[in-house]
Amino acid sequence: MNRNICFLFVLTLCASFPNGAQAENSDDPNNVVEKVVTIELNKLNLNDTTLELSYKIKNNTDHDVWICDTINADNRSYKQFEVYMPEDDQTLLIRRRLDVPTVLVWASHPRGRYVLLRSGQELNESLSLDVPVQRQYGFASEQATSDYARRLVLEIGFYNEDLPGMIREIIEVAEKLNCASLEPKEYMTSLFKHYFKGIWIVHMFFGGGLSNFEEWLSQQGGEEIRIPYTWQNLGSEHVLRIEVDGVHIPYEEVDLNLVPFPKS
Repeated sequence: MNRNICFLFVLTLCASFPNGAQAENSDDPNNVVEKVVTIELNKLNLNDTTLELSYKIKNNTDHDVWICDTINADNRSYKQFEVYMPEDDQTLLIRRRLDVPTVLVWASHPRGRYVLLRSGQELNESLSLDVPVQRQYGFASEQATSDYARRLVLEIGFYNEDLPGMIREIIEVAEKLNCASLEPKEYMTSLFKHYFKGIWIVHMFFGGGLSNFEEWLSQQGGEEIRIPYTWQNLGSEHVLRIEVDGVHIPYEEVDLNLVPFPKS
C-alpha cells in the first residue's frame, strides 16, 4: 500500500464561553475579531509510516490564559497526549486535558502542566505518531473495536482565567473557614468531595496552606503551573477542538493492563 495523504488547509475553531464571543468596535464592519482563544490546523500529513500534524493556538482575548502542555509533567519519558479510539467508534481521539472522567487507578497520581499564554500571543506546536497508531494511556478505559479511524479529533484543555489566582482563592477561603481536621478516609467520601470540594482540593493537593502554595508557585517561575488530577473536582477547564473527517488511519490496541502513568 502506498498512500500519501496531505491536508494543507487552515481550520479555525473557537472555544465556547458562557458569555459568548465579543467583537472589537471598528468603523469597518468587515474588520471583526472575536476575543476568544482559537486553534488553527496548519498541516495534517498521513503516510504509510507516520501521522504528523501541526497547529497554532492564539490568545485573542484581553487577558492571560493557561494552556494544558502535558498530562503527566512528572515523567519526561511519557507522551504529552492521550491517544485512543472510543469503543464502537471510528474516531482517533488525541487529547491533552485533565478535566476528564476516569475509572483507572495509577501507581502515582498524574499531574498536568499548564503554561501561560498572554494576550495576543501565539503557540505553535506539532506532533508525530507512528502508523499504525498505538494507544497512549491517560484516563480513558475504552477499548477500540475497529482497526481504522475514519475521523481525527484533537482536544487541548485550557483555563480562560488566572489559574494560579483561582487556586489561591480556594486555599484562602479554606483557611478562613478553619475547618477541623478529619480522618484521611473522610476526605475521600463522595459526600465530602461533592459538597466540600474546595476543602478537598486543598487537603489532597495543597495541604501545606497558602504560604506553602506561594513558595511552590514561585519555584515554577510564573510561566507554568502543575495541577494534580482532581477527578473533575477543580472544573472550569475549556476545550480547544479540531475535527477532521474522511481520513483512513490504521490503529492498534495495546494491553490495557499496563500502568497508564508509570512512576518517574
